[in-house]
Amino acid sequence: MELYAQLLTPEMRPVFLTAMFIFGSCIGSFLNVCIWRMPLKESIVFAPSHCTSCGKAIKWYDNIPLVSYLVLGGKCRSCHKHYTMRYFVIELVTAIIFLLLAILCPPENLKLLPIFLTASSVMIAAGMIDAEHAIIPDKLSYFLLFAGILYASIFGIFSPFSGRHHAGIDGFATSIFTAIEVAVFLGIFAVIGKKLAGVTVLGWGDVKLLAAVGASLGLVGVLAITIIASMAGAIFGVLLALVKHQKMAKLHVRFGAFIAIATILYCILFYIVVPRL
Repeated sequence: MELYAQLLTPEMRPVFLTAMFIFGSCIGSFLNVCIWRMPLKESIVFAPSHCTSCGKAIKWYDNIPLVSYLVLGGKCRSCHKHYTMRYFVIELVTAIIFLLLAILCPPENLKLLPIFLTASSVMIAAGMIDAEHAIIPDKLSYFLLFAGILYASIFGIFSPFSGRHHAGIDGFATSIFTAIEVAVFLGIFAVIGKKLAGVTVLGWGDVKLLAAVGASLGLVGVLAITIIASMAGAIFGVLLALVKHQKMAKLHVRFGAFIAIATILYCILFYIVVPRL
């Protein structure tokens, strides 16, 4: 805490925020790997970075987040094929989110920063993959679930209203039971909803992801995120139905993308709306 307070001094704050921006861009670069490889069942750790067009390995100096894309004009050095702009956008958005969370985080809420950064990172990957492939890889949900349980065991689960938290066994148990409660409730909702509506109203990938959110951000957090995501998804579905002149039942709204947006918004707005803990 004292070290963090020193980093927020007028002299060190620019250095700290610059480091957070760079760190975020590096995480964004890794998320690009996840977004591309996970749907293809490829390793995100052992396979070296390579051009998806010619297959040539990408040198380290051509793999610098943000910088390399601009220097190379968004093209492969070997085959000169253009990379999708998404690579640059994901790195920039992740860097901005990390920077924003660091700016908004006061020393009193330092304990929340690691789990907010982790949750936001997972949501960027999960939201993009769901938007493009209509799937949410279990590995992302399980990673966030494990991170949430580990975090709760060390720091506890925070309440936006009371600020109370319990670490150790209490935090561990609270995190797990919250995940189970969310999974059971939403699982029942998904089954009943499909029987009544005749279509999938909530995918199992969404259920797992929200259960992981519950383990990481607590029951109040997952409730707020579910409400925000549902409202945003419903509005988007209505607008899409009007534009396409189709019934909403025939549309396939990627709810995971809205869960991702709602989670990131929750993490950012938490510092603004909720009093310091």
